Amino acid sequence: MKIYWGKRILSAAVVSVLAVCMVASAYMSNPAQKINSLTTEDYLEDYDYMCSVIEEEYPYLAYFEAQGMDYKAAMAETRKQVEDVSSLQEFYDCVQMMLQGKFYGVAHLSLFDPFTFQETSDHIQGLMEQEEYRPSVEHSPLMEMLTDPQTVAAYRQLQGKQIIQDQLEQVSPEKPDYRYDDVHHAVIIKIPSFGVYRTDLDEDFIDSVMKEYQGKEVEHIVFDITGNTGGSTYVWMSGIIPQFGGSWEYKERIYTRVGNHIERHMGDMTGIEPIPSDMEVPEFVHQYGFTHYCDYKMQWDYGEQPYDNAKRWLLVDERCYSAADHFAVVCKESGWATVVGRKTAGDGTGSSPVEVQLPNTGLIMRFGCSTADNGLGEPNAIYGTVPDILAKQGESPWQAWCRTVEFQEKK
Repeated sequence: MKIYWGKRILSAAVVSVLAVCMVASAYMSNPAQKINSLTTEDYLEDYDYMCSVIEEEYPYLAYFEAQGMDYKAAMAETRKQVEDVSSLQEFYDCVQMMLQGKFYGVAHLSLFDPFTFQETSDHIQGLMEQEEYRPSVEHSPLMEMLTDPQTVAAYRQLQGKQIIQDQLEQVSPEKPDYRYDDVHHAVIIKIPSFGVYRTDLDEDFIDSVMKEYQGKEVEHIVFDITGNTGGSTYVWMSGIIPQFGGSWEYKERIYTRVGNHIERHMGDMTGIEPIPSDMEVPEFVHQYGFTHYCDYKMQWDYGEQPYDNAKRWLLVDERCYSAADHFAVVCKESGWATVVGRKTAGDGTGSSPVEVQLPNTGLIMRFGCSTADNGLGEPNAIYGTVPDILAKQGESPWQAWCRTVEFQEKK
């Protein structure tokens, strides 16, 4: 089954080959045919195609209806605006405003922006340079989209390569940081992003941090991912978990639906089964029209646990999304760390988003097609993950952690 569970751009990526210096990918250096002159009819055809895919395959329209939104009216209103666009940039802005404004980008519903296109292109380029991963991406639908001349030309036209390079160079401040708390004998590691361009969280980072505090008493290791909106699951799968050793297991039941683009995204659908009529499922499965399920299991065994005397914690808040939310889910369900803070923004469970290429402009739309129960009978994609220990009203995740530890010390 060619499916990549968890919100990431192909979890098997090797982050080391994705440094900012790698901007010379297909997007930046390879020649692309000049984009054809686009007409109003072309824009309307793309818009209608996009809306039909959303209505047929995007699971969460029922959510907006339950909120009192007339999504058909919202689509019709935006269509009238598309009738007046005169450039690719105007079309992009108009559609993105609908997807992220009127539909709030729920479950990754959006167009690729130029930066995302560049980052994804470089990510896939990195996979292609790794012999063990090349077969899984070489002929994948996403690879076909990223190298399509019309798509490459469209994103070049939306934003020039110098601007893109400037953006890539400006993401460097989002680096992990760390400190030692003498009061609680804790190492606190702040990780603001799991983006492949936005972090130095490589396989040596944790060891280098812990070596710095070898002479200190370390009773707690706290990973603070508050404000982390995601990126690639691979960043924490390779840069955090292996360094602590041990054997762990994480299971989740994923609910999805089928459709032309979803099936193409999933691959051969092995392991994805129709939901039996007698299976007990959360109410949202029927509400959102999920028709299939998959029991997914993640296991890892990294041998000795070098820091097993310290208790692990994860601080989260309402900004933790996508790959950051997935980290919270895995920590909570496997017991790898105790999660403290506020309910996350969610959409970390399930497969990576489905990508859909618009036929005339070549722009890429994406949306989440699967989710898991968050433990409250709610879809994680919309309602997020509830921490093991919830912060009180007006209390920050850090304050909630301090309160929890101080209470435990008094016992």
